[in-house]
This record gives sequence, C-alpha cells and structure tokens, in this order.
Amino acid sequence: MKFNSGTNTWQIVGSAGFSASAIHYLSFVIASGVLYVGYQDGSNGDGIHNGKATVMMFNTGTNTWQTVGNAGFSDMDALSTSLAVDNGVPYLAYQDGYDEDHINNGKATVMKFYTGTNTWIPVGNKGFSDGSL
Repeated sequence: MKFNSGTNTWQIVGSAGFSASAIHYLSFVIASGVLYVGYQDGSNGDGIHNGKATVMMFNTGTNTWQTVGNAGFSDMDALSTSLAVDNGVPYLAYQDGYDEDHINNGKATVMKFYTGTNTWIPVGNKGFSDGSL
C-alpha cells in the first residue's frame, strides 16, 4: 500500500493479493521510481519446504505486478530475503533453506537478475558464508 497525503488514506498498489500464494520474508525497494518486492513464495513450496524465492515489480503503465524472471528461482527455501537494485539490476540475498544433501543449509546466497537470458544467476558461489546465518 502507499500513503496518499492528499486524502490522508492508504491505497492499494495494483491489486490486493497479487502473489500466487502466502508469502514470507517480504523485502521491498524502490529504485528509479520502480517498486520491487522479493519474498519466499508459498506457491513454490513442496509441502516440506515453505517456498522458493520470487521477485516481482510494479508496472505503473499497466497498474499490474509482473514477475521478474521465473517465480521460485532459488534451489531451496529462501529465508530472510533482502532485496536491492543497482543500476536497474535487482539482487536478492537470502538464507538457503535446508536440503536433503545438506550442501548450503542455512548459508547465504546472493542472486542477480540477468536480463540477457531473463534468468536469475548466482553472484559468486551459492552458500558462500562459512556457516549458517
């Protein structure tokens, strides 16, 4: 929602409930007038895991929310998301969820959106922190 100081009221940005399912760990940023949200996407869980990472942006021209790249682009659950945009490029940092191989359990991963292929790619190694966050 955004605050309209002229009417002293809060207004919905786009449509209410625009995500496909319940979300957790919401992070948002406004960059160059564009609103982005990143979150753990409950529609990209498997019953055991709560959800993978999804980023959306608000298109003011169409007054709609659009997925940036693919929904659910992380390998496992995306916990404690933190979103940033640098020179129009969205980055999402998160704590990797626990997987059955225990490769990146609880470690930090940063992904960036690569417009050339319309996909999310890792910045450095996934699970790069020494231990769990």
